[in-house]
Amino acid sequence: MDSEAMKTDHLAAVQSLLSGRDETTIDKKGRMMLPKSVRDAVGTNFVLMVGKKGCLEVTSNKYYLELWEEIGRYSPHSDARRDYALEVMGNAKTGIEAEESGRFVVPKDLVEECRLPKPGNVVIIAAGDVAEIWSKEEYEKYKADRKGYNAERRAYISELRREMIEEGRVN
Repeated sequence: MDSEAMKTDHLAAVQSLLSGRDETTIDKKGRMMLPKSVRDAVGTNFVLMVGKKGCLEVTSNKYYLELWEEIGRYSPHSDARRDYALEVMGNAKTGIEAEESGRFVVPKDLVEECRLPKPGNVVIIAAGDVAEIWSKEEYEKYKADRKGYNAERRAYISELRREMIEEGRVN
């Protein structure tokens, strides 16, 4: 591969990464706007899931499949693997479609579980493969106590992952 092609590939990889902070609103019907920078990275068809911290996460279908592939490398007979998959992936909503403008509907169960206001202000923090969506109030609580915020959920998910890894890969 020549250096120009390598530069093009590198630029495309960098552009597919998420970064930045935005604020927007969610209306009483659960509709909100996804910033163009996030849409450019995840596409107009994407996945929503409850993150380890308890916030709503937006990710691409590609990254979601990579998570499943990682989990699939461990024994399907492992309780830890099953519990980890259910906790991390079980609440995911695939096939979420954004309109051309970027507007989409957050499913009601995810609005409730992630404590998003309806209506209200939300903060979108993006880094790498994931954009986190927080109610402004919950994000301020998280910032005030990053290690302690939702510590029980975070510890539980980390423990399941550790147990899954200890029980070993199958392929």
